[in-house]
Amino acid sequence: MKRRFPTLHPILIAVFPILFKYSQNMQEFPIRQLVTPVLYAGVLAGAAWAVLAGIMRDARKSGLLVSLFAILFFSYEHAVNLLSAYSRSGGMSFIGKPSVVLAVFVAVFAVGAAAVFRTKKDLADLAKIVNFVSVVLVAVPLFTIGSYKARNRVYYIRHGHTLVDEMAAKEIANSPDVFYIILDAYGRADNLAEIYGYDNTEMIEFLRAKGFYVADKAHSNYSHTRFSLSSSLNLEYLDELVAKVGEDYEDYAPVTEMTAHSKVRSIARTQGYGFVAFDNGFYVTTIRDADLFLRRAEEKGEFARGVMDGTPLVSNEDKSEQDRERVLYMLDALPRVGSPVKRYFVFAHIMIPHPPYIFNSSGGPSDIKRYYGFQSANRLICPEGITRSEAMRRYVDQVRFVNSKIKTVVNSLLERSPKPVIIIQGDHGSGTFTEHENIDNTYLADRMSILAAVYLPDGGRDKLYAGITPVNTLRLVMTEYFNEDLELLPDRSYFSEVPKPYKFYDVTDEIGDEQDRLRYERLKAQDYFEVPAGAEETSRKSNQGAHPSR
Repeated sequence: MKRRFPTLHPILIAVFPILFKYSQNMQEFPIRQLVTPVLYAGVLAGAAWAVLAGIMRDARKSGLLVSLFAILFFSYEHAVNLLSAYSRSGGMSFIGKPSVVLAVFVAVFAVGAAAVFRTKKDLADLAKIVNFVSVVLVAVPLFTIGSYKARNRVYYIRHGHTLVDEMAAKEIANSPDVFYIILDAYGRADNLAEIYGYDNTEMIEFLRAKGFYVADKAHSNYSHTRFSLSSSLNLEYLDELVAKVGEDYEDYAPVTEMTAHSKVRSIARTQGYGFVAFDNGFYVTTIRDADLFLRRAEEKGEFARGVMDGTPLVSNEDKSEQDRERVLYMLDALPRVGSPVKRYFVFAHIMIPHPPYIFNSSGGPSDIKRYYGFQSANRLICPEGITRSEAMRRYVDQVRFVNSKIKTVVNSLLERSPKPVIIIQGDHGSGTFTEHENIDNTYLADRMSILAAVYLPDGGRDKLYAGITPVNTLRLVMTEYFNEDLELLPDRSYFSEVPKPYKFYDVTDEIGDEQDRLRYERLKAQDYFEVPAGAEETSRKSNQGAHPSR
């Protein structure tokens, strides 16, 4: 008797888009973030199939309807994006509207359902074809994920946590809380003035009047968030990591692990400090096992949210509002972290002024009509997105807004006794002149120049200097306030391209040089990023609702 392959296509087609989305972004997320969305999709599809089969009394036809629904449900975002791009390039302007796409999809499903209901055929051949195709579809991303994980072995680099008894109240009386506040993509004042035409003097003078040292020649150590923060939180450059994994390594798990279980965290805990972190929507810097982990009750996992955001259940307005509420929650919660009997090291990586452009200059919702997600600016500046000038304008709006909120945070924190250590820093500069895949299409002075404002009580300020970089800022803090004896390292800056993220180019001496200025002059004359003559375009991975390198 010939064995029949079981009919699984309603479940397989429901989980395929999730597997495919993960396969396109697997260097961003650990495999465990895939489990819950796949289980939900599979169980819901199976349940819908069972219920519909009971109503129709036909498992084959009900299975085809569930598969059709899953195809339409998960292809909604792709259809909106494609049709929106077509309408902007000269087609009919209305066809890319989400409401129009949704109406068309509802009509397609209604026609398909009517055809299935009314046919007298048993549709056995069609069901076999769909079943075979669904098996092949699921097998492809599973193979891609499996081979990738096998090729890129996960290197976990842990820094041991020494748990100690909480210091007595008298011992912490003069120990400062530490607030390490990262404003993603916040550029240096001189670059904001030169490139964006924005005078940030008022903010800089506010910080200086409050006792901050503002480093007016500060650069980031690395061009991407994950490398910048894993380096600064571990008080060292990433040379040892690169020597271990190799320049061709692609997975981001090691730097995610280094960020979550850093030397700074370990040192703070040996001194009796609690480590505080926030859910900021970016997996790499969302440290869930912190001693105190703060998040809005409504928050979802980052990958799971990426899956849901691609469906008709979540509107562009909903997506923007979720991001707005997360940023506002972090800024409002920062001054409230504290205790009279314990000291805290507070790590707050806030995704602003980095895209998405969700705030206007006064803090209200942005009037941008499309939600672009946490994509870097160079993925927005294209014919299917927005012009460079619009990106620059919206970036400045978000700088203006976050300035007003940071003033409130600073005023509240400085009312404490003892006064805390406060570091307000960009992890890198803006990306409106940064081609992550191509250093030759990047103005390094824009990408590598950062805001660096540091408040060090009790004389620590005297050891700061104009060109200090993040790795040395925290080395100085650990030495001055945590009984460490750390010499400062040379202040270096490294750029890496997305196809080989661990291949770091030392660009310290190239920032703002003649060649860098020539790149800037060429780029600022372009509305969109273009491949320069003679250069090959590097392939870009699909964003697929997740968050490419920042």
